[in-house]
Amino acid sequence: SNKIADTLLFGPLRDQLGLRNIRNAITGGAALSPDVIKFFHAIGVNLKQVYGMTEIATAGTGHRTGDIKFASIGQPLPGVDVRISDEDGEIQIASPTLFQGYYKAPEKTAEDVITDSDGKRWFKTGDAGYIDEDGHVIYLDRVKDMITLSPKTDGARFSPQFIEGRLKFS
Repeated sequence: SNKIADTLLFGPLRDQLGLRNIRNAITGGAALSPDVIKFFHAIGVNLKQVYGMTEIATAGTGHRTGDIKFASIGQPLPGVDVRISDEDGEIQIASPTLFQGYYKAPEKTAEDVITDSDGKRWFKTGDAGYIDEDGHVIYLDRVKDMITLSPKTDGARFSPQFIEGRLKFS
């Protein structure tokens, strides 16, 4: 049963990792491979991802207990809006905590911040992704690192980082 496995295997493994008494763990920075998140959940660590950046001064998306999809970086947090650019699949974020601009660099600010027709300011993250049917944001890779297949196939875009992550875990 799960209790026996936890006592004999997973508990000692969590102890060796320094995670014996942990209730929740949050990771940020680079998105983790779905396999890594599955591993931690399998050994009883409630690992959640958050996604954010300095320009919004906080996380923009995050997993919630009971609603974790291993391939996602969670759903937008309260007060945060996320959309995907039709042009290149870039994740864009509007947040009440969005910065005013880069210090002494108005041209860089104009490159990275878009104001829509309603006056809402959107930050261009430089990250590629999509939003699934449940509102979870799926991070793929940096926009500049995405590879486009030949138009002879279907011209789809894919992330070499995702494939590398799967290969590393196997």
